[in-house]
Amino acid sequence: MNAETDEDMIPIFEYDVTGKELHNKHLLPRRNWCEIQLCSDGDRPTHELDVILNVEVDRRNSEGRTKGYRIKVPTLNL
Repeated sequence: MNAETDEDMIPIFEYDVTGKELHNKHLLPRRNWCEIQLCSDGDRPTHELDVILNVEVDRRNSEGRTKGYRIKVPTLNL
């Protein structure tokens, strides 16, 4: 990171995987993984990113079921 880098925490977790409303909407302390895909309009890429944060629903269940939290990242214009 350098002086040109700007960091902000984004409140993306309105609800826990159980449906309970969260007080801290920035962090969700559960096991998770991220999926990132390039968005497209039919056969044409739109240069936007579709980011899905998959969060584990039940830590005690070996099935590993997750709930996805989707974020659309618009095209960056430099």
